[in-house]
Amino acid sequence: MKAQRNLFKWLGMAFLFATFISFTFLLPPAFAQEESLETETPTPSETLLSPEATPEPLEIPEIESESSFRSFSLQSITKLGGDWAAQVNISDTVSESLKPQVAADEFGNLHIVWRETVNGNQEVFYTWIGVDKTTQSLPVNVSNSPSFHSHAPQIVVDSTGIAHIVWQETDSDHGDDYEIHYSNCQTTGNEEDGYISSCSTNPTILSNGDACGSFVGDWKSTDPSIGIDGNDNLMVAWMSFEPNNRLYTMFSLWSAFGTPPANRTGCNLATGSYYYPVVAGDSNGDFHLLRMNASTSIFYSKYSGGSWSANQTLGTGWLPVIHVDVNNKLHAAWWNTNAPPKYRSKESTSSTWSSTENVFTSTICAELSLITDESNLPRLACANGLVYEASRQGSSWAESVIIQSGGSQPDLAKDSSNNLHLVWSDSRSGILDIFYSPTYSCEGISPTTNAGIAVLNEIQNMPFLNYCKNLVEEVIYVPEKMGLKHLKNGLN
Repeated sequence: MKAQRNLFKWLGMAFLFATFISFTFLLPPAFAQEESLETETPTPSETLLSPEATPEPLEIPEIESESSFRSFSLQSITKLGGDWAAQVNISDTVSESLKPQVAADEFGNLHIVWRETVNGNQEVFYTWIGVDKTTQSLPVNVSNSPSFHSHAPQIVVDSTGIAHIVWQETDSDHGDDYEIHYSNCQTTGNEEDGYISSCSTNPTILSNGDACGSFVGDWKSTDPSIGIDGNDNLMVAWMSFEPNNRLYTMFSLWSAFGTPPANRTGCNLATGSYYYPVVAGDSNGDFHLLRMNASTSIFYSKYSGGSWSANQTLGTGWLPVIHVDVNNKLHAAWWNTNAPPKYRSKESTSSTWSSTENVFTSTICAELSLITDESNLPRLACANGLVYEASRQGSSWAESVIIQSGGSQPDLAKDSSNNLHLVWSDSRSGILDIFYSPTYSCEGISPTTNAGIAVLNEIQNMPFLNYCKNLVEEVIYVPEKMGLKHLKNGLN
């Protein structure tokens, strides 16, 4: 099986490492100055790469399975741009995998959802990646609704590490009907026995209840967004299409440790119709909402003390995104059809937003994801056939291309150690898969031996070993002229 193959690869790589470590300590440090380690830099392909082997269909894991998890190593198909490390295919199926979302818990684990095609039907899948970034639970079918289509998954994680997931799903009540569904997932286990992810078997429908306007009964609900505050309260907001030709913003609010409400909590009844709401919570227990109207104006509203504030106009554009940093500062961005994405921010104690900025000099891109780095400066990823990134550096933005071709729908997350993580939908193998990559940095690594210094100088900019969050002299030292090539082959 594919899981076994990956595990054997990892065990084989561990053996290689052990062999190379022995070289490090048995050979004199001066030898590092006598040999020049050769490097081979792969040339990014301008065409789709063919997979080495046809991936096996993804199967729903059972507890009695031979292996409940799989091990992997970060690799590089083509070098990623910016400060992103090597990458790994975490869906790895023969079907189409789209719209990934990632969240990090307080322990450093990652929780990822995406839309997977199963027998011609769309389902929502979930997986967990351990803090060491070498162990992944087998993906679980969260929606598990073979008679209906499930789309647009979103995810947050509470303080105990439980993932909370929402999505839209077709319904049979009437034609063109969608409901908002909710489920939660958790992962248990250990390295010896394996890790198993399990999700609630009966997802909750959040969009029950009366419509927001005068219409009596249920109508169409789509495009959910989920946020969590510092008290582990959840808010889900979504679009409600109603027969009075208005689009309302519905929402549900409850504790992450409680039972979701049987009917929606309420509505944001601002005048007009609103599209694509996105919501985020802060540490004070408040929630912050962005959305757009038919005139492509972007609006902000705050939920505090049980009520919504009046709309505040931020600019003109499409599909806004929002992020609240650890200081409760708000970061907002949106895209334009004929201009670079826009960005504004607001301090938690202020009612005034910063001036509107162009995130890129000239790049026009959509599918935005917004996060802040270890210095709480904004970082934005977007796509238009390529995946781009812009990070705030002082008063300007530093731009880079992360993925030269085949990438789309990027999503960013930051863990409790301020490490950043990226997932995206990738077509380089000829079919859409979900890929993952962490940021890397060789800063702060100061080997004490000549061998370690030589190794660091050679590998820190290499595309297949640029994940430097380790002690170099405890990893590899290969004195043979062809040793590095053999090591590279072993890793790949």
